[in-house]
Amino acid sequence: MDKKPATAKAFTDEEKWEIKENGKYILTAMDTIGKNGDAYCTDESLFRVSKTVRPDLTKQQFYTDKSLLLQAAFLHQEGCHLYAQRTWEYEVTAAEQLADILKDPALPVMEIPKELCAGDILLSEQQRKAIGLALNSRLAVILGGAGSGKTTIIEAIVHCFRGSVDSSEAYVLAAPTGKAARNLTERTGIEARTVHGALGKVPDANFLDAVCWIRTGLVVVDEASMVSLEMLAGILNRVRRNCRVVLLGDPNQLLSVGAGNVLSDLLKLGVPSIFLAQQYRQSAAAAALRQNVAAFPKLSDERELQWDDSFRLLSADSKIIPDLLCEEAARRYRAGESIQVLSPVKTKTDFSVQALNTRLQNEVNPLTAEKQTWGAFRDGDRVIVTQNNSYYNICNGDVGVLYIRGEKPHRVATLAVRGTLKTWQIDCMEKYGVANDDAPPPRLALAYALTVHKSQGSQYDTILMPVSTATAKMLYRNLLYTAISRARKEVILVGSREAVNTAMQCIPYPRKSKLVARTNLLRLRRSAGGGDTVGRRLGKSSIDVNNFDKKKVFHINVKNFT
Repeated sequence: MDKKPATAKAFTDEEKWEIKENGKYILTAMDTIGKNGDAYCTDESLFRVSKTVRPDLTKQQFYTDKSLLLQAAFLHQEGCHLYAQRTWEYEVTAAEQLADILKDPALPVMEIPKELCAGDILLSEQQRKAIGLALNSRLAVILGGAGSGKTTIIEAIVHCFRGSVDSSEAYVLAAPTGKAARNLTERTGIEARTVHGALGKVPDANFLDAVCWIRTGLVVVDEASMVSLEMLAGILNRVRRNCRVVLLGDPNQLLSVGAGNVLSDLLKLGVPSIFLAQQYRQSAAAAALRQNVAAFPKLSDERELQWDDSFRLLSADSKIIPDLLCEEAARRYRAGESIQVLSPVKTKTDFSVQALNTRLQNEVNPLTAEKQTWGAFRDGDRVIVTQNNSYYNICNGDVGVLYIRGEKPHRVATLAVRGTLKTWQIDCMEKYGVANDDAPPPRLALAYALTVHKSQGSQYDTILMPVSTATAKMLYRNLLYTAISRARKEVILVGSREAVNTAMQCIPYPRKSKLVARTNLLRLRRSAGGGDTVGRRLGKSSIDVNNFDKKKVFHINVKNFT
């Protein structure tokens, strides 16, 4: 069976539509692979994922549909590696822009005041250095663990920029998610947007359109561990030559929902960077928690963790983990404490998010004859918003309390979130599918327990989390770190030290991307005076990136920040 790349050919719009529809299961599978972090895959892995979408699929049908998708430019093949066409274009463009930036990374020097404040906070010497790096580089990365003052630095960077350039110079402040962008706005007092919003994302939008931020002199992106290849390419493709692009993030937190390993790749390429070592989030009273969060990237196993009242383990066999965890969590929820139960798994175990939410709802907010309900929700339930909703000004990940009042057909739901009330007519929505002037109601789920991914970017006084060897494949190092770093005062792990050690030893498989190799090869060609065969045309490339060994070309001495 022929697995070689098919030659591209012209199709009518109708023919392309038919090819896309027939191969939709392959494109869906490729999208799943991309969301899991890989920029490319092999025939074998794509076929395997495609079978989950279309169980009756034969290899003959798969290769036939794949060949047509290649010819119609919905897929791109490079050696034995398959890309979604758009993902390949993003990787090529990002590599091209990075090669240009790294050839000449500096900008004219912008002086930084010796004494610099963000609000009423006097910045440290290390923070001043980070700001100087950001404002004097075309591309800079500022790294720091949870609570290391990255948000404070963002505020100072923007204020220094405003005070040092012409008033016509614009800036962009962004974050990968709506919740992160909103939090950034609230903490800095400076308006922030999502990366997609800043880039003008609409359905099927191409971030590689010939659009330039002509007046923009500064782009700052927070939570850069969640920045995907798509976001990076979109930003670098928009900015002009003398614009400053600054990425701030924690390299040890969970990665993007999307292809690429951007933060790690930029460090491998030698992009100017600085690491913020000091911790500010955890109080000095929470000694073990503070020490564990700060030292976690360097710890090899659970024996090196510090244990006290701020960081402790409730030892339990897997069978009794739910009982012990729910007892402790329910007591604290009823007392009104700032806590959050986190779980590494969504379903299928007794300590999954689904199972824990059911148990905690019954224990914290039991159903009574007087209590109003709406589907699975009860009056007084703790809930999370699962989709951005501009009408109600709420974001995916917002946690609040749901109140249900009135009698059919006039029941009213009110969501108390972030100190404001959002109200809609339940029965009107159920009858007509809409509520409040045809606006869609918020999408909600119970939030007594959340996945660690949903908690990223949030802070709580106390975190409770089950740790069991029964879910070892879902426990890995950056997930555990992300969970414990959400806590300001206390972490309670329920399970076994063996499971904690398993998590600390488990590093996720490297994501499949050729960004580093592609960028270094372009740098080599340009340093040798060769032309750019890739460029913005995104045509057929003579670059054999598959056989390129970056170690033979550039030896990049990157400090190990992880």
